Amino acid sequence: MNILIVDDDESVGDVMTELLGAIRDKHPSLPELHIHVAENGAIGGQKALEHGMIDLVLTDFLMPRMDGIKMTRMLRRRGFTAPVVMLTSLADDKEQEAKESGVIEIHMKPITFYVLEDIILRFRQKMLEDSPKDANTV
Repeated sequence: MNILIVDDDESVGDVMTELLGAIRDKHPSLPELHIHVAENGAIGGQKALEHGMIDLVLTDFLMPRMDGIKMTRMLRRRGFTAPVVMLTSLADDKEQEAKESGVIEIHMKPITFYVLEDIILRFRQKMLEDSPKDANTV
C-alpha cells in the first residue's frame, strides 16, 4: 500500500511514518506500507501523478506554494482517483471547499494512532473490495 504524506512540517511526516509502522506491526495481514513524503502540495501533486501507484494521500491544508485543497483539485482534474484525506489544525470554514475539491475526509491534528489506524484499515478494506476478483476464485 503506497501512502503519500503531504505536509510542510517535517516532524509531522516523521511522526506519521512512525505511527504507520506501528499500525503495520499491529496488523500483520496488512501489506507492506510504502511511505512517500512531500513538503507541499505542488511537490505532493507531482509525486502522486508521477508515481502512478499511490493508494492514499494524507495531506495538510495550509502549506507554502500549494495548499492541500488546490493540490486535490489539481489531482482530480488530472484523473487521480485515490482517496485524499486532509489532516489539519485549522478549524475554519474550508470543509465544504475541501469536500468539493475531492477530499474524502477531514481530521483534526494532532492525529492519534487510533484515528490513523481506522483510516488505514478502512481504506485498505475499500481497496480490497474494489479490486478485480480473480476469475479462478469462487
